[in-house]
Amino acid sequence: MEIKAVYNVDRFLSFIHEFVEQFRAGEAIGDYSYKKGKKEPDLYGSSDILMTLHTINALNLNEKQKQEWIEILQGFQNPKTGWFKEKETFHFKEHSTAYCTAALDLIGGKPKYPLKFLEKVNTKEKVEKWLKRMLWSLAWPTSHRGSGVAATLSMTGEGPEEWFDWFFEWLEKKVNPKIRIISLIL
Repeated sequence: MEIKAVYNVDRFLSFIHEFVEQFRAGEAIGDYSYKKGKKEPDLYGSSDILMTLHTINALNLNEKQKQEWIEILQGFQNPKTGWFKEKETFHFKEHSTAYCTAALDLIGGKPKYPLKFLEKVNTKEKVEKWLKRMLWSLAWPTSHRGSGVAATLSMTGEGPEEWFDWFFEWLEKKVNPKIRIISLIL
């Protein structure tokens, strides 16, 4: 079966590299910022550019370049907690951790330090307590927290084997069957 292109993205592809360079924040392969003109690389800039170039099949890295980019991304991780944290954006650490872990995964990398925060969610009881404490009336930011940890565990293979069972069982119990969304004003 032949797949026909619905959209012509040639124009986008013709300027993407020039556009990307506006976010360069240093000389190293992965030195990018989320903000134009910033002189210091950051988690979202380095991750965004990597993901963008990967998406359009323009991430042509040799092994040395991959390792350099991995080291830049790993530099955003807190060695004491395992969280990845961006200093300037308003993203939760759970989102930042999943996002950077995803970028690392695309080029064969992993977090450098143990994910010590998993100690707080390594039993069924701890997962339930953690989920119950979230502010579910604010669905958008709260969804980033729960799914961020879930995505990180999925990509790294860390955590107890039953973790996803505990996570989804708790969420499923809280879904309002009439509207099929979590109804958690506890």
